[in-house]
Amino acid sequence: MWDLDEPVYLQVDIIRDTRVFDNKGVQIGKIDDLLIDRENNRVACAVFSFGAHLLGLGNKYFVIPLEAFKYGQHGDDYVLDIDKETLEKEEDFDRNEPLTQTKLFEAYKQYKLKPYWEK
Repeated sequence: MWDLDEPVYLQVDIIRDTRVFDNKGVQIGKIDDLLIDRENNRVACAVFSFGAHLLGLGNKYFVIPLEAFKYGQHGDDYVLDIDKETLEKEEDFDRNEPLTQTKLFEAYKQYKLKPYWEK
């Protein structure tokens, strides 16, 4: 049964900087930002920061559908079903370039998720 008084929405400030772990419990990065789809008025994806470098220098960024993240054990972190080695080989997202529909579609395809605009 639903508890109508329990919060079900999260503020962006709470999600930003949330730690992300792999399935083995190893921290692999954090959620750096959320990107909004202005045409559909919804969160399109998360920008995931991979690495643990001071001030984010040398980190790689990836566009990942929010649905790919699962809540962690404590509810204040996330788990992503990918390993560090795979991320090290992946091409990262250039935060200075606009996100294209093609790039977003590729991210959904990589995580075997149906894009929200096709639902």
